[in-house]
Amino acid sequence: MTIRTQHAAVLVDAYATDPHRFRRPSPPPHLPKAAWINEPTEEENQEEPAA
Repeated sequence: MTIRTQHAAVLVDAYATDPHRFRRPSPPPHLPKAAWINEPTEEENQEEPAA
């Protein structure tokens, strides 16, 4: 079971328990394609590896 599936199950349970707290059932948010602390610059991406 993926984290996204688990998150969806928790959201469904929360909505079922207290539907008045939510406007509508909400799906889990989409996951980002990449997550960076410090995203490499284009310059760093084009460097050749050290020999």
